[in-house]
Amino acid sequence: MATAKPDVIPKAVEASGPIPLLVGAGISQPSDIEVSMKLGAAGGLAASAIVTADNPTKVLDDLLSGFNS
Repeated sequence: MATAKPDVIPKAVEASGPIPLLVGAGISQPSDIEVSMKLGAAGGLAASAIVTADNPTKVLDDLLSGFNS
């Protein structure tokens, strides 16, 4: 979402009002989380990127670095 349709995130954040928005589509690398948060999301969700990885622990660690950018 952050790469394919970044314009959707600020619109969704505005529409959600006081409810924190989490982006859950297309999160597969740290920059996806970083961009989502810069666009106003409260965070990101990742499922398939972790579940299908050869090394899920490494992928999760890499994704977490997107929160520190």
